[in-house]
Formats: sequence, structure tokens, C-alpha cells
Amino acid sequence: MDGGPPPDARVTCGDAACGAPRNSEVLGEFACCLPSGGCGLRVPFLGNRCLAPDQPGSVDPSCPSFAMPNGAVAQGCCTPAGRCGAYDRFGDAGCIATDTSDAAARCDYDASNSCRSVVAVSCDGPEDCSSGAVCCARSDFGLYDAYGCFTSCAAAEATARGVWFETCHTRADCADPMARCEPSPGLFAGVARCAPAVAIEASDAATAVDGSAEASPRSSRSDAAANPEDGIACGTSRCQIGGACCARDPGEPYCAPAGEGCSCSGPRGNGERAHD
Repeated sequence: MDGGPPPDARVTCGDAACGAPRNSEVLGEFACCLPSGGCGLRVPFLGNRCLAPDQPGSVDPSCPSFAMPNGAVAQGCCTPAGRCGAYDRFGDAGCIATDTSDAAARCDYDASNSCRSVVAVSCDGPEDCSSGAVCCARSDFGLYDAYGCFTSCAAAEATARGVWFETCHTRADCADPMARCEPSPGLFAGVARCAPAVAIEASDAATAVDGSAEASPRSSRSDAAANPEDGIACGTSRCQIGGACCARDPGEPYCAPAGEGCSCSGPRGNGERAHD
């Protein structure tokens, strides 16, 4: 099947010169000409059809995600035809119907749903994990799209595709005492990540991201399951350990109980930790 011109080729549709799609290097998009003669875009890994930008549809966790060879993950989405596709949150394609046959996975299309991504934040630091485990987040081209407790983030990379970073609130949370706890674009609000540092003074090893002191060293933390004050910060709420904070774009985050999963439409139950 003809894949069209190479990504770096200049494409002219009628009298219009079609520029390279935005962030085209992530999903491998390139410009193409629509049957109407206008500028479109093509994503070879996701159907290889010339599409108009901003295909309708939105992220739907009931639809399978698609992992690119470069590690980028396009979350599953639901098209107006009620068939699952892959959502291009990196560029301008929108919800791409990857399979237009009757064999395509089905979904319930909601025209009012404008969700671009939804991420289940199941931990935001080692205090939310069992003793000896760390909280890791997977970096996916500008968004951290998966969180979980592992024996190490190297173990996360061995069992789940992608690049994983240890999350933290202070430097004392980092398994590497020489690491820095620093913000990173795309992380959920209030979460930072451990980053290697050449040297950190011992007296400064427990300094928080905001500059405040952290008195308790990581080695003295108790098992999170035994501490009722632990949990996942989620907007103005705190979610129960075992559940998740569902981070939506757009939309406010909310708590989902264990086993419920996240959705763009919002909570189906009450996963918030009660406060006195």
C-alpha cells in the first residue's frame, strides 16, 4: 500500500503548501492532500489514511491504547461511529479510527465528552506504597501517563514499556541519597520526580521541593498501609490507598475506589478519604 511521501517531503495541495503537522515526530505524522484538495495529515501506524485535522471523538478508557515503536502511547478513544480508535494528544489528528471494519472494538460515543487524556494516579510518593517499594511514573512525551508501586523504577521498565521515574515530595523520598527531588512538566499536581545529582550536601539531603525542611529520613518511613493519614493528594481531596486519583484533561481530578478505574465522565462512587 502506498504510504505517501516521506515525512520531510514538501506537500502542495492545489495552490496550498501544506506544512508539517504539529509534533509530527511523535506519531510519525506527515502532510497529505485530502480528496477535497485541502491539506490533511497521515499517520501510517494508525491506519495510513489521509485525514482532516481534529477528527471528532475523545479519550475512552474502555478502548485499548496504542503503543508506538518509539514508546509514545496514544490513549484509546471513541469515534462518533461508536468504534474505538487512538487519540492524538500530541498533534492535531484528534480521535483516529484505527479499524474501520465491523471487527473494530465498540464503545459508547458521548458527543459532550471533550477529554484529551485521563490518567490513574495510584501513588504520588513512597508513602503510598508498601515497605520497600517506590512510586514510579511513566514519562510519555510531555505527559506522565501511568503511576504505580514497584520494587524499583528499573523493575517498572522491565515489566512495563516506557521510561519510568521515581516520584517524590522531598529529597528524602528518593532511594538514591544523591538525587534531587524536582518538578517536571507533565507530572500530576503536587508530585515531583527524583533526578540524579552530582553532589548534595548531607545537611541538605532532606530539603523539599519548596525549600522547606523534611525531618524524617526515607529509611524511617513506616509501611503506608498502616498509616491512615497517607493517601493520594487529589485536588482538595485525598484518595484512599488502593484507589486512584483520576487526572482528566479537561476536568477536575477526582477519587476512584479500588477496582473502579478512571473515566472522563467522572466518579461513579466515593473514593475520597474521610476527614474529621
